Amino acid sequence: MKGIIAGPASSELGAKIASALGWRLIPLEFKAFPDGESYIRIDWEGFEGSDVVLIQSTHPPQDRHLMQLFLMADAAKDAGMSIEAVVPYLAYSRQDKMFRAGEAVSVKTVCKLMRCSGIGKLFVVDVHSEEALARSGIPARNITAMLSIGRYFLGKGLKDPIVVSPDEGAKRHAERVAGILGCEASSFRKERDRITGEVSVTPSGARFSRRDVVLVDDMISTGGSMLKAMAAIKAEGPNRIFVACTHPLLGEGVGRMLLEAGAEEIVGTDSFPNPFEKVSVADPIAEALRSSA
Repeated sequence: MKGIIAGPASSELGAKIASALGWRLIPLEFKAFPDGESYIRIDWEGFEGSDVVLIQSTHPPQDRHLMQLFLMADAAKDAGMSIEAVVPYLAYSRQDKMFRAGEAVSVKTVCKLMRCSGIGKLFVVDVHSEEALARSGIPARNITAMLSIGRYFLGKGLKDPIVVSPDEGAKRHAERVAGILGCEASSFRKERDRITGEVSVTPSGARFSRRDVVLVDDMISTGGSMLKAMAAIKAEGPNRIFVACTHPLLGEGVGRMLLEAGAEEIVGTDSFPNPFEKVSVADPIAEALRSSA
């Protein structure tokens, strides 16, 4: 039987996954030294297996949570364990290519460090770039939370719904949610200035008037793309607008801005602890781990 080690960033989610699988939850001791450095100790007492799954999201503070993941993996490697890691939110995944000469490709660096720490297989949830994972050099599986998000909205009694992504790259997320709801999916066209970061969005031509609109993306950070998409949708007189994402990073005040701009509700998952979690990723992760065991 495999053991689950729930990292400091994912203690509740790790416990849910262990319970869903019936696998042992291995105790972890952790603390921060006065200078901010992380301490990790895994209590192997009574664990008879040789395979472990680490559960550790890497949301802000990203660098601390990543270092905790590396320490957990290295300690498990020193104990002779075969290691898989579930990183529901993978930090640094947005920089998946060199946009300007001299840039570090951060997701490649993170994957190198995981591989060097002893992680043999990686599971993530709605990673920003699946292509980056394919080039990472570590066997990886991307799990989607969009089907669970779609099932959440089934209970909302939506009127003539349409599911929309704020850019074409995220249209696959809208299509998955729409597949559960049995409705139309669409997307905006987004352009970003690579130096200033300024975003512009262009409607696709879909009709929003008198419809319930679900705006969906893998993550929301500054909310800039969502706010511009909402403004374009509101101009057509929709019924209600819902905002949903797997990873609600939402910087300070962003949630309030989305609600004040007209969002009926903000729906996130528990990929990391946050005030917007309405949907759990525990079951999709447990199913992926079960099928790979």
